[in-house]
Amino acid sequence: MLPILVSVTYLAIRIPAVEQESNNNLESILRLKTGQIESWLRERQGDGNSLEESVYLAQGIQQFIKHPNDSFINRALLKRFGSLKRSYDYESVLLVDTQGKLLFGLGNQLDVSSAVQTLFPHVITNKETEHTDLYREENGHIHMDWVVPILGGPVAEGPVIAFIVLRIDPNRFFYPMIQSWPVPSKSAESLLVRQDGDSVLYMNELRFNKNSALNLRQSLSQSTLPAVIAVAADKLGFVQGVDYRGVKVLCGYSPIEGTQWRLEVKIDREEVLAPMWSLLG
Repeated sequence: MLPILVSVTYLAIRIPAVEQESNNNLESILRLKTGQIESWLRERQGDGNSLEESVYLAQGIQQFIKHPNDSFINRALLKRFGSLKRSYDYESVLLVDTQGKLLFGLGNQLDVSSAVQTLFPHVITNKETEHTDLYREENGHIHMDWVVPILGGPVAEGPVIAFIVLRIDPNRFFYPMIQSWPVPSKSAESLLVRQDGDSVLYMNELRFNKNSALNLRQSLSQSTLPAVIAVAADKLGFVQGVDYRGVKVLCGYSPIEGTQWRLEVKIDREEVLAPMWSLLG
């Protein structure tokens, strides 16, 4: 009986300690990734604000609208848009009029999506750069767009006369940044989620569920699901629960400032405890 008693005592002490150590590691990763996402969002917003405040750019676009066939103006606009696209790795850069008509574009995806058009009235009213959420189009492409107002008038302080749309392909940098993990792990992953009606919407591709980005939803009624707990939280926290695979996990979660997003980082409980079971032989 003594070996059994020793083993039970050992487990009673070690399991909470191992789980706490795992939570500490998850917290470090969570804070790192949350900071990276928030910095990335601020940088994209900063790109839009810089364009919005450029009097020279606004005047050039006014001239383009008046003289759309002028080759010199077209070359100047092409050079500016090309530099912006290359420097900041935008998928596309579009110039759109206030009616939603594409005036000029550079990149792979030149459609003016309904998600973008929905923002136009707000941008016209507020005269400030705004962005869509991540969204999937009917053709399957996933985008996130920043809509920049271009103001008319002699010093670019008049009404909105056009928009520059900065289009992001999240597969190029944003999703890989979320999905990367700092140490080797068989089960760990990061998930970006938000509430959508009565469901949790998974916003990035999941490690164990392919083609899940903006496709996979799970009901808010699944109260033990870490993603459900995460979308209801307004601060960093930790939970043990059952993930979208039905597997027990240790999970940390945190809101992303300025969005409705929640970042969830998790690892299988079995993987966390495996070294301890090995010691017991």
